[in-house]
Amino acid sequence: MKKREASFQTIFNQYLRVKKLYGHFESKQTTGNSISFNAVKQHQVDGLMSGSLSPFVWKYSDEDQREKPFDCSCIPPIQGYVVIKYPGIFYIIRVQDFIIESRRSERKSLTSDRAKEICHIAVSL
Repeated sequence: MKKREASFQTIFNQYLRVKKLYGHFESKQTTGNSISFNAVKQHQVDGLMSGSLSPFVWKYSDEDQREKPFDCSCIPPIQGYVVIKYPGIFYIIRVQDFIIESRRSERKSLTSDRAKEICHIAVSL
């Protein structure tokens, strides 16, 4: 994870705890007014969709030296989201809506204005 995304991830994690928004999330950040649809890799889209449609099972690595709360998780199907931080704001977009937009758009990128139109939640910073 890039350092700028790591910084935003900390803020976003706090937001999730306060708002109690549950789901699977892929976070991206841009310093401009648009972000390439390709910034969200196909395996990330596939993972978000998979977790939306069927249980998600994850074994936590024994290689990680940090103390783990448990060995694995099994999470029921739950909504997947693409989170995009633009300067001063972030948008939480359902993965299904992100996919539709990426296929229908004449552009190769998602502008902040269009993200605002298709988002589930918009949060000003």
